[in-house]
Amino acid sequence: MKNYARFFFVFGLFSVVSVFSQTKPFTPPSEINPLEFGNRHAVTARRVGWLRTLLIGAVVFVGYAPFLSAGQNLFAGFLKFAREWQFNAGAFALIRSAAENFSDEPAVLARYICGILILGIIVWLVWRNDLSEKTFVKSAAIILGALIVLSPTVMPWYLSWVLPFAVLARQNIWFYFSALVLTAFHILIDLNEYALALWFEHGLFFALVFGQLWLRRRALKTSLKTGLIPAFAGKNVNLN
Repeated sequence: MKNYARFFFVFGLFSVVSVFSQTKPFTPPSEINPLEFGNRHAVTARRVGWLRTLLIGAVVFVGYAPFLSAGQNLFAGFLKFAREWQFNAGAFALIRSAAENFSDEPAVLARYICGILILGIIVWLVWRNDLSEKTFVKSAAIILGALIVLSPTVMPWYLSWVLPFAVLARQNIWFYFSALVLTAFHILIDLNEYALALWFEHGLFFALVFGQLWLRRRALKTSLKTGLIPAFAGKNVNLN
């Protein structure tokens, strides 16, 4: 029952993000006159649409309707999971370790920091959005991927959320991570997490991310000098 409610909560959250990712990219006020600024955001509001907003609300409500009698306890399982669980964490574990020097509740501070980072990624992607389907699938893969990578709990099957978008966006990095994340099953040996396994899994993932970004940057610099489009630009190493 709790898992069912949790599914609809996550589905509703991602649906809201999906709708807003369809809006026009924001243009700073300094670049347009005040009249255009008002008209631009009026068009954006209409593009989101009341129908989509109501549809999302209806789907979330229908999913929760069978459990409304639980009252405030409806989210008890989800909140306990969000507050207390930690498993196979990479970036979150590092942030929590650093937070121990600044807070008596490092886990809480780490959750706030990771939440802010995820929100920042969403805002950045919405800012750069051009309303194309190609941009949408890329943004969806990055948002879901960031949500998993920065989560205090990284279950191997969580990657199944990202892979459909990764296929369409040609973001091979998530396929690499779906293989690396299987390292988490080392806990079945003696029910203990080993730091070496976590460093291998998450360290190699971030090394691949930065390596691909570096290759892409170098390829773009080369293309500017030669006037030639690199063979792999926008394909395997495209992360945004």
